[in-house]
Amino acid sequence: MLQFHTDHFFTIGKTHAICEDYTLKSLKPLPLLIVSDGCSASNFSDVGARLLSWAAHTWFQQNPIHTLPDYAQVGRAIIEQASLAAQQLSLPDEALDATLMLGFLYERTVHVYVYGDGVVLARNDREEVLYHEIEFTHNAPYYLNYWRDAERQVEYASYELKPLMLTDSRSQQAQQCRYDTPLSFCFPISDYQSVMLASDGIKQCYHLQQGYMVPLAEAAESFLNFKNLEGEFVKRRALRALQNYARDGIVPADDLSLAAFAWQIVVD
Repeated sequence: MLQFHTDHFFTIGKTHAICEDYTLKSLKPLPLLIVSDGCSASNFSDVGARLLSWAAHTWFQQNPIHTLPDYAQVGRAIIEQASLAAQQLSLPDEALDATLMLGFLYERTVHVYVYGDGVVLARNDREEVLYHEIEFTHNAPYYLNYWRDAERQVEYASYELKPLMLTDSRSQQAQQCRYDTPLSFCFPISDYQSVMLASDGIKQCYHLQQGYMVPLAEAAESFLNFKNLEGEFVKRRALRALQNYARDGIVPADDLSLAAFAWQIVVD
């Protein structure tokens, strides 16, 4: 029998006064992970990250998955729902300037949809930790919020048409893409043990004395090294990794959010 586990964790970065990251997870009606990272330059994006996350959670609760959901349709539905909630709260439009990462199980495969930037990590059945790094050259992700504003889309595209950089740890070759390239990844559960969604804060663990960021490959190993899968397994691992970093003078400079699936075969 396949036993599925989910957990999540987020914490404020040392350079932030407010944590603008947020995470959610659920097992019903299907295993689901949600990570959102609000834009520091946009007012009330901490609230916006939460609205996007709960809009995504509601969409999966209300829409039974009979076929693989369309990336664009899911994104549009979520931003419209979040926008309605923001309007009711009299929040400015910029509050929804936040990334969104979704992970869900469909037909024995973990599917991940990314709207913006972040890192998708996985441990395969050979115990190798792999990752997909999604970043934008000018550090301004193409937020879902831009999808509903033609003027902001035009402005974004005019700045740089191909700012999206995709790096697969297996090749370490960055692929440069259009800003609006759909970002979806899949991980068959037969080939992997776990999948984690991480905000870009995972790349911002900073050594105060030596003045360098912990390499992403090293951080990936640290945060994905689960000792067991009971209870709050992501929170335990993250806190232990951060404690070890603190002992070495390393701090999370940016907000950090993590959410993970892990699974195992249990013999009845």
